[in-house]
Amino acid sequence: MGAPGAILADIGCGDGKLGPLVASKRAGFTYRGFDLHPQRKGITPFDLRKDKLEDRYDVIALLGVLEYIADLQSVLRHLRDHCSFLVVSHVSNRVGMSADEMAKLNWTTVLSKGAFSSELTKAGFPIVEDRTTTNGQTLIWLCEVDVQQGLEA
Repeated sequence: MGAPGAILADIGCGDGKLGPLVASKRAGFTYRGFDLHPQRKGITPFDLRKDKLEDRYDVIALLGVLEYIADLQSVLRHLRDHCSFLVVSHVSNRVGMSADEMAKLNWTTVLSKGAFSSELTKAGFPIVEDRTTTNGQTLIWLCEVDVQQGLEA
């Protein structure tokens, strides 16, 4: 899977559950976890809305994170400059939920599959593949960085 020395950054990782899976001998990634409120030792404190990545990663994973981000384009464009691939999830079947429902979840962004896909493409992340989770509520996208768009920015 991961090339020798490949590094995966998991932003919004909580307690880093993804770490052992991607760092297994078979997957072969070096894992780096980042979270606003780290839940275990070894996770780097990181606020995606204001902190900036310093390093470059082979893959950046954002699972259950972008619903909390109002300015998707600035965040996605920053990430584009720090990875080769992006794995990202977004709850896409709750379009039209009330402001009260969103406030209870502290969500600021809920987009349809098409609208979220457009945001990814606009930010320089052409979509390689997408999948819907078994509960039918969340989509997961695999995107590759558009190197040309990154050079033009």
